[in-house]
Amino acid sequence: MAKLSPVLIIEDDSKVASQVAEVLRDRAEILSYGKIEEFVKASSERPKCLAIIDYDLKENDGLFVLRRLKQQNPYARTIMLSSSNNIPLAVTAAKLGALEFLRKPLIAADLVQAVERLSREEDVRGFSFDAVAGTEWLQGNSTALLGFEDELMKASGSIRDLTVLAERGIDKRAVAELVHRNGPNGGKKMVEIDLDSFKKESLEGHFWATLNELLSGGKPAGIGRVEEEPATVYIEGFETVSEHFRLSIFDFMKNKDRKNGINREIKVVLGVCEASLLPKLDNFDLLTVPPLRERKADLPAIVAELLRDRTEALSVSAETLEMLSYYDFPGNYEELENLLRSSVPENGVLSRLSLGQSAFLSYVRSLTRMYPLNRLRETFEKKLLKRLIGISGGNLHAVARFLNLPKTVLDDRMRDLDL
Repeated sequence: MAKLSPVLIIEDDSKVASQVAEVLRDRAEILSYGKIEEFVKASSERPKCLAIIDYDLKENDGLFVLRRLKQQNPYARTIMLSSSNNIPLAVTAAKLGALEFLRKPLIAADLVQAVERLSREEDVRGFSFDAVAGTEWLQGNSTALLGFEDELMKASGSIRDLTVLAERGIDKRAVAELVHRNGPNGGKKMVEIDLDSFKKESLEGHFWATLNELLSGGKPAGIGRVEEEPATVYIEGFETVSEHFRLSIFDFMKNKDRKNGINREIKVVLGVCEASLLPKLDNFDLLTVPPLRERKADLPAIVAELLRDRTEALSVSAETLEMLSYYDFPGNYEELENLLRSSVPENGVLSRLSLGQSAFLSYVRSLTRMYPLNRLRETFEKKLLKRLIGISGGNLHAVARFLNLPKTVLDDRMRDLDL
């Protein structure tokens, strides 16, 4: 194994500190600290470090240290030690970012195995979206997007299997490819399996033969040309196959690490649309893609990116962006892209959207949820009167005749509407 630089440990038990240093002496540079602030400061200066934290510290418990560490260096790979086999503690540590939980007294082989595993997780600060098609929707700086990008980077840096949960209309394959390309084995191949191609019962045997060959590091001809051994296997289409077939796949995934002939260096990424499937995949890490309705603040940036190659659409009207911000997009990013593609700009400005009936009704319902009906009516009246006044050249008598109203009634209504 290539020597790590460095491994930081916070430990106030000299015997444990000496044991860690002895076990890892030939594998890494070891920097040992007894004070929390010294340890955290050293970590912040070494973004690529691997940190070992003892929970049983006298100054404060290890969870406090882990929180401080992650605040200063969120990309530090962390191992927590504890003298107790406390499952709630291990769960809490994992939620805070600890990737391994080892019990004291330490077993040297377990420590070495944990360090070697984490050493293969590359630094993801240089995360790149380059050359991955279908990622135009990853534009903006909303809280939802920034949180997702942080989770995306963590998933890419990990060698653990992953479930990508996303609603329909979100390109899960593109997310899987981002995870693969920015991962430890991004220079190798990602192989895709769409279960829709195997939904006939007669083809299930071919699927299992293909999957087993891929996970053993083989190069099956049935998937397409694979020049190198696969590093990532992406599987989608679980919603298209029978429940029995789906459950058999989940059962296989849950127990695959115990099976003979499986290459544990190959990462499996599953793309699912239904959260109800997640309990069957509790041994996988989870990456949830936020739907478009949770990212309305990013709409201008996403629209600009989607229109980048459309030279006939030079800009988008404020009214169009306002309408998009009210609509809840049940079809997510794919629906937005199709909507923009089908709309025809006038003089370079995209000002009219080809909303279908269901989309228009959804838009109207969104407005009525946001504003009282009376306010909507006033807004409509105001726009109508402005339009009629403009067409008539300011002739209010002509407007009153068109609306079949007495001129005095029209004057009173215009005063009520501040016109």
